[in-house]
Amino acid sequence: GCGPLTTGAVLHSSDAGKTWTKTTIDDGMIHALAFSGKDDGVVFASVYAKGVYRSDNYGKSFELVNANPMNRPLTHPEPGHELNLRMAIAVDPKDSKKVFLGFMDGAIAISRDGGKTFSNSSSGMDAETTIMSFAIDPNNSDIVYAGSHHTGLYYSTNGGKEWKAHNEGLSIRAIMDLGLSGDGSVLYAATFGGGVFRLGNVQ
Repeated sequence: GCGPLTTGAVLHSSDAGKTWTKTTIDDGMIHALAFSGKDDGVVFASVYAKGVYRSDNYGKSFELVNANPMNRPLTHPEPGHELNLRMAIAVDPKDSKKVFLGFMDGAIAISRDGGKTFSNSSSGMDAETTIMSFAIDPNNSDIVYAGSHHTGLYYSTNGGKEWKAHNEGLSIRAIMDLGLSGDGSVLYAATFGGGVFRLGNVQ
């Protein structure tokens, strides 16, 4: 397995976490890691101010595949801040070339070529919302959930082309993380300061 250090590197373990070694991402703030649902060794990493990296050997080494996924300015009026900040990343469990990126104040972009190119895919949601997490149905990857830090839960039934909001039962709409049961029937949402919500099937 591999794991991020938020201020340093991606580490890899081949002995169930007993020992760890640095990968080729040995410097930088790691926003998120995403693993392919297929046993093909694909892992993606989002690295602050550096871009999207891909591994084809289960995270032992990484290669930069896209330094600026949305071709936006990377400079920010405040020194040390990245304008094109990526918060969340996910891989389609049926197709490891399809990658979802969630942005701070920039909604969602999708790649269909393994991260080489991305296009905006935020129809139906607040275009300036911050996406913190994704959950993709392992049995039907057309069903995708996205958690926003500002506007709650969105879901798509066509692989991310269009999104709908679903906040019934959510008293706190600042979602930090999402989790989906193995059969795709129950969705859990961890919120900022409001605990964890069990949303069930939102279709």
